[in-house]
Amino acid sequence: MNHPAPGRPVLARRLIPLIALAWVTTALPSSSGCLAAQVRPQTVVAIPEVFPDVESRSLLVRTPGLDVVLLRDDDDAADALLMATALLSKLRAERPHLDAGTGQMVPITGFVITRAPGPGQRRQVDDAVRRVRAAPLAELGSVGRARWIDYPVR
Repeated sequence: MNHPAPGRPVLARRLIPLIALAWVTTALPSSSGCLAAQVRPQTVVAIPEVFPDVESRSLLVRTPGLDVVLLRDDDDAADALLMATALLSKLRAERPHLDAGTGQMVPITGFVITRAPGPGQRRQVDDAVRRVRAAPLAELGSVGRARWIDYPVR
């Protein structure tokens, strides 16, 4: 029969290796290639109650673990979402993971659609804008109150 070492509770002996493992996996830099670094950030599409005081049609806000696409509630919201998600995909390819304490804010001031989206893609963004507009107002971090939905972006 194994008896615990004097002065060290059984629970502490079992938790210390788990805590150390958790610390090592979260402390590793994102370029380490570990599985945790391969997880894509959550993406949210939002129409804020008050759009930030930025001259832009839409706004990308990237933080570690969360990317937010802010749209104005206007007739161009679906086109703005198409452009913002295309830019977000490009930014993710260039810099897939942001380090803790860092972020990116990218105002999209204008755009020209050079290639029409396919019918499936158009339906997807039109549906997303409808769902955002129908969502209840809720707090969204530093954005404040907004209507928002989860929106997967490759």
